[in-house]
This record gives sequence, structure tokens and C-alpha cells, in this order.
Amino acid sequence: MSFMGITTHYDWSFNGTKKEVDSAITLAMEAIARSGLAPFISGKWEPGIASNDENDESFKLLEISIEAARAIDNFNAVEATGFVVGIMQGCEPVMVILARDSTGSMAWQGHWFTKTSHAANPYRARELVHQIIGIVVKSGIACRVKDE
Repeated sequence: MSFMGITTHYDWSFNGTKKEVDSAITLAMEAIARSGLAPFISGKWEPGIASNDENDESFKLLEISIEAARAIDNFNAVEATGFVVGIMQGCEPVMVILARDSTGSMAWQGHWFTKTSHAANPYRARELVHQIIGIVVKSGIACRVKDE
């Protein structure tokens, strides 16, 4: 079986206040850290907050997330929060970033994907992506997942 193009798409959603979504994000970060599944988890990310050290792995992943947050399709995001999980060499990170629009809605969402085809071990990378998504869901953040 070839892994060219194997990508996991995931749509996060959460209904609640900024404080409530931040609480769920913190629970998810702590649970992933305790699980030992990922070699790197960024600090909690919000727009404008990042390290200035370009050699810092956290800085690199946060820069990826900032660019991704700007790319939310047809979504006029005014607030965003979340974190990024590094899986393994060659695998794109898992983006656990949710945003809400300017309407004052309590609906937070994030539409992301992780390509695992170039990972050192694509089978294991895909498995880890799904395990991490499962941990985030247990923290109270809903998710729809689709593999291609």
C-alpha cells in the first residue's frame, strides 16, 4: 500500500465562551503531554504571542499555526486559541486551533489537516494523529475526521 497523499482532515468545533474553550484547550494539552504520544507540544497559542527565537521548536510550530490561522477559509476570525502537536520527523503537525468570527457567536471552529505520507513511519504517524484527536475530543472539543 502506498502512502502518497495520505492526509487526515479534521474539523474542530466547540460552543462556549473564551474561558470555556481555553479550559478545554488546556485539558487537551495536559492530557497529550501525559500520554507521551508526541515528542513536542507547543505552548498555548493566541495571535501575537510567540517566541522570538527562530531556533526554538515552539517558535517554528507557532509560526506554522499563525499562517494556518490566517488561512481559515471564508472565516472572518477575530479570536483564536489552541496549540500545535509535533508527531514525528517528516509528518506535518496536528493543529488544535479554534477560532470564532466577528458575529459574537459562541461557536468556535477550526478546519485543518495533517499529511502523514512523508513521515519516517507513515503507519505510526497516522495512528498517532488519530490518537491525539481522540484525546482532544475527550477534553470536550468535538471533531469530524476524514482520511483520504
